[in-house]
Amino acid sequence: MKNKNYFWAGALVVIVVIVLIIIFSGGNGSDNELEKVTFQISWFHGPQYAFVYIAKDKGFFEDEGLDVTILENKGSAITSQLLASDEFSVGMVSAEAAMIAKSKGLPLTVVAVADKISPSGVTCHKSAGVNTAKDLEGKKVGVTITSNAYQQYLAFVKNEGLDREKIEEVPIGGAGVEFLAGEVDCHALYPFLSEAAAETEGMEVNSLIFYDSGLEMYGQTIVANSNTLKENPELVGKITRALVKGLKYERANYDEALASSFKLNPQIVENKDYHTKVFERRMALDQKLSDVENAGDGIQSREIWEKTKDILTELELLNGDINLDDFFTNRFVE
Repeated sequence: MKNKNYFWAGALVVIVVIVLIIIFSGGNGSDNELEKVTFQISWFHGPQYAFVYIAKDKGFFEDEGLDVTILENKGSAITSQLLASDEFSVGMVSAEAAMIAKSKGLPLTVVAVADKISPSGVTCHKSAGVNTAKDLEGKKVGVTITSNAYQQYLAFVKNEGLDREKIEEVPIGGAGVEFLAGEVDCHALYPFLSEAAAETEGMEVNSLIFYDSGLEMYGQTIVANSNTLKENPELVGKITRALVKGLKYERANYDEALASSFKLNPQIVENKDYHTKVFERRMALDQKLSDVENAGDGIQSREIWEKTKDILTELELLNGDINLDDFFTNRFVE
């Protein structure tokens, strides 16, 4: 009888301990175990970052033990500075901005590529009759000087042998209000944005993509603070793996990618038509690749980075030599 009492007393203690663990862990304890991380995108929220929203919405971040807050920003240059300041670990930065920042001594390392085709180009009103690069001469072109696309525009003009004195370049904002108002014939920026904005307003436009002119550069890349990469590679690996899962998922599930974008960003739903066009045009750029099936694998090519380095060097945009072995790594995606 005494042994039976000991048994029930012991069982009671075990039950009490289990109950206390559940109470103090907030139910199942899973939320408290997740590491909180802030991830920086380089511009305002929109489905051009669908893979990031998918990583959160489908639980890819959570599978890696992360609770991620996605923070919008105002350009790759600003994002680069924030990442370099050790305030954030990983974020989105355009390829050329990442290399320029690295040449200035900022501790940044590219850990994956999100878009293997640079989206930079020039979009024109169809009535302007711009079908080739040469047609830009004699036209009024809106240029957003603060955008990284402007650097590629300069390389494009030089690469095509155009006479800049014959092009009336007009500084305009990134929203392209002047272009939509017909004050300029073309807008040199990102056609997947400019086309979507114009067509939403019922305008007919056409574009020239700089990539087709031989400027084979990447678009958005996933960049880590180099110090964090050395001190906490596990964290960088977790974020990168989740994002690459998102990249692969969005390319196989367009409808779900858009749904996640609108679900996590209800403020953009009122412009659903515009944002849907943005996403479709970004995805269409993959068709320029010879290996479309690998568009979302995140893997970087040394050859592309060599070309980017040559282009930026020729434009005198780098502050010093770039050691590519220190600039990018595929260790988390291969």
